Amino acid sequence: MTFTALAARVAALVVLTLAAARTEAAEATDDAQRVFAGVSPSVVTVKTLDDKGKQESQGSGVVVGKGLVATNCHVVQEAAAIRVLTVQGELPATWSRQLPGLDLCLLTVAELNAAPLRLRPSHELVVGEPVYAVGNPLGFGLAVSTGLIALIERQSAYPLIIATAPLSPGSSGGGIFDREGRLLGITTAILGTGQNLNRILAADGVTDLITRGAPRPAAVAIPAPERRWNDEAERLQAAGDWGALEKHAQAWLQAQPGSASPVVFEGIAQAGLKRETQAAATFRRALVLDEHSAFTWLSLANVLFHLGQLEEAEQALQQAERKQPSYGEPHRVRAEWLQKQGQAAQALVQIKEALRKAPARSSVWVVLGRIEDDLGHGTEASRAYATALRLGSADTEVKQRLAALSAQSGNPDAALRQGVLKDVSNDQQAYALVNIGRSEVKRGRLGPAEDAFRKAVAQAPRYTDALNELGNVLQRTLRFAEAEDTYTQAIAVGPEDAGVIANRSSARQSQKKWDLALVDARHAIDVFPRDAAGWRAYGNVQLVLKDYRESSKAFATLDGLTPLSPDELTSWADSLLGTNDLDGAFKTLQRAEAADPRLVRMCLVMARFLGRKGDIQGALDYENRALLTDPVNSNAWSGKGYALMKLGKLTEAAEALETAVRLDPELSNAWINLGEARLRNRNLGAAIQALEKALTLAPAAMDARLFLAQSYLGARLPAKSREQAEKMLAQQANFAPALGVVTLAYLMEGNTAAASARYLQLRTLAPSIAHKLREQAIAGGLSAAAQFPE
Repeated sequence: MTFTALAARVAALVVLTLAAARTEAAEATDDAQRVFAGVSPSVVTVKTLDDKGKQESQGSGVVVGKGLVATNCHVVQEAAAIRVLTVQGELPATWSRQLPGLDLCLLTVAELNAAPLRLRPSHELVVGEPVYAVGNPLGFGLAVSTGLIALIERQSAYPLIIATAPLSPGSSGGGIFDREGRLLGITTAILGTGQNLNRILAADGVTDLITRGAPRPAAVAIPAPERRWNDEAERLQAAGDWGALEKHAQAWLQAQPGSASPVVFEGIAQAGLKRETQAAATFRRALVLDEHSAFTWLSLANVLFHLGQLEEAEQALQQAERKQPSYGEPHRVRAEWLQKQGQAAQALVQIKEALRKAPARSSVWVVLGRIEDDLGHGTEASRAYATALRLGSADTEVKQRLAALSAQSGNPDAALRQGVLKDVSNDQQAYALVNIGRSEVKRGRLGPAEDAFRKAVAQAPRYTDALNELGNVLQRTLRFAEAEDTYTQAIAVGPEDAGVIANRSSARQSQKKWDLALVDARHAIDVFPRDAAGWRAYGNVQLVLKDYRESSKAFATLDGLTPLSPDELTSWADSLLGTNDLDGAFKTLQRAEAADPRLVRMCLVMARFLGRKGDIQGALDYENRALLTDPVNSNAWSGKGYALMKLGKLTEAAEALETAVRLDPELSNAWINLGEARLRNRNLGAAIQALEKALTLAPAAMDARLFLAQSYLGARLPAKSREQAEKMLAQQANFAPALGVVTLAYLMEGNTAAASARYLQLRTLAPSIAHKLREQAIAGGLSAAAQFPE
């Protein structure tokens, strides 16, 4: 054997120390071929179809009786139809039985002629016994892999076997066999990614499945989606279709008899149809169902006012204020009442209070314009009307009146944005400028918005809203330090404004000031525990700091306060992954995907989730989806390369990872993955270069250092390899792979005494690994290893 071949075997040995059972599988090639030839006619591929005949998924199965196939229930339980691929061809199958409590189902295949497999009871099995998995991994056709029985759990009626034979998606339902071709169990799940530990249901259950298995459960009927009652009601209200709204509300109430919302809309329809007395009674019915609804009290107040019941109307309006103190609409309604009663001055006080509580509502500005108009304040009325239009009012009367006021001012063609700000107080000017700026932000015009906010700050330097809005625009234009300073000015004026404190936390996060950002986030929550902004900031910074439990709690709280955006749902799922709550992470990712299937972050986190579940192809699909949206995303290219490497496509993997490091030369994980791919492809020089670069970026990365040590061994540089291994041992003294590298490096250098010392240390920690290392070293020509004790 040449020295180059020896180095290759030595490098491969170090990889195998992390999963010693794989070598035993490789040594059993002849047995594997014999077992495969004997059992493969009785191992089938199970295809599932949807109700349109389109293939949904596939798994494997084993013939356990005449015309009977055992497989996993999760392979077939969602199928509308089942087909079985055998040496005879493709045959129809039906799900006939299941074993309650186990993922084990029986298919009946009437035309199947394959011989049943022999079963071996679990009490005969021993840990360490070689096994052979036969199934259809990834849909490529029947294949065999070898491994060992690693564990037998005998506590339950049907023992669970953990084996090391490599499996892939599509193997579920296939068989695990002994050297004589007897069925030991049915494969059911892969534990983790890349560890080759797999769950097998012992064959004991197959006999019970055939003799006393329960009938398959009846199909669960999927309910139709809930009708969007509220959206339809709001559409009819906006259209003024009162008759249709009343019928809709009555149908809604039949569907949801305990709900107050349909009763409220029924009352709104009756009021629109001028049936105020009936509407008042209907609103009172709604309040019996939900007495805390400020909107219902407001609606009742309006109807009572129109009925001339002014005292009762005022009482209802006060109830609306008590139920929701921050609600601006009661003040707007009272202002309209006072205006109609000729009390414009008192109305002005009420509408300004409404504006304080709801400055972004165009309807409030419209009422302000009408009141100022009544008072003869043309400039103020123009300013209010112009602001209402900027905030989205489509009231034709407002547009006509604004044009008339402009003409009366002698400046009909002037831009009203300047005109409306003349001859008013500085505070009023700042107030209007802030609302103009907010309108510009909504239109995506950040430059004009910034100008408006800066003018507002100049007019009223202690106006917190103006400073906060200016900070928001500075953040959106990536001027984070300036934004932080602006928020700090706002906090100096209003130190208990939770929203501004949370915004400063966000600006500090963007500058990687994590400790300060965390302080701000906690302060925002302390000031106002029900404010969404504080919890959002807290969740984001804890996610970056990898305190996944705190981050998960924050996003769960945020979910109870406000609807989460797709990006926030993705952050929550990322946190749940960090706590190993895979089910919770998947459900949250599904919500994010339903809201925005093209969101790049969602695709990347979903790919990580699927990788954790062992679905490497699925992970690759999501990495590719991310790249369709963002073709220059370095993380997506790195993830794609890693998935391709795990699928054995080393050349494609290296190409993807090279793209990743070209896009972001500082992405350490991409360099590590690139080094591993090149190592596996025996491109040792390139592997060393990539891994050395990775360690300059991430000196504590143990996987990078291990791959680098392997690469140096393969390149016949034992001193360099040993240097890297010793660094690993300095961090983790009993790291078995590093001990193996040092032993082999010393053997290659001819230092038998030093090699023996490290070997004895390895033998104490991991006897099976040490034994394997000794055999391989001797077989590779390192004869001094024969002196080591077995």
